[in-house]
This record gives sequence, structure tokens and C-alpha cells, in this order.
Amino acid sequence: MLASVNKDFVGVWWIVARWIVSALLILGGLFLVYLVLFDQGASLQALTEGTAVQPSYLHELFHDSRHLAGVACH
Repeated sequence: MLASVNKDFVGVWWIVARWIVSALLILGGLFLVYLVLFDQGASLQALTEGTAVQPSYLHELFHDSRHLAGVACH
């Protein structure tokens, strides 16, 4: 009897884990879409301020991604 309860618990845990991973992937994808399409570099500037990273490379990457997605940004 204990073995069947343990199998049920593992089955439920696996389903919950898959839902959590799926939700995190969807939220991460939506955040990436926000960064590329709507942010216009504000988060990028906040992340790279005061560091040795030149933000122009990352800015151009996101800028070109907006153009590739067909979003007008000028």
C-alpha cells in the first residue's frame, strides 16, 4: 500500500513540476518579448550602468531584434 501512495505522490509531483517549468518558460518568454519590443533600452541601461560592458552592443542587438520582428522603433 505504501508503494502505491509513493507512486501517486511522485506522479502528482511530476505533473506539478511540469506545470511550474512550463509557467516559468512562458513568463520568461513574455519578459523577453517585453524587453525586445517595448522596453526601448531602459532595463538594459539600468543593468549596464557603472560596468565595463559597453551597452551599445547590447542596445544594437535589441534594436535589430525589434526591426527583425517588424516593430517600428523610430
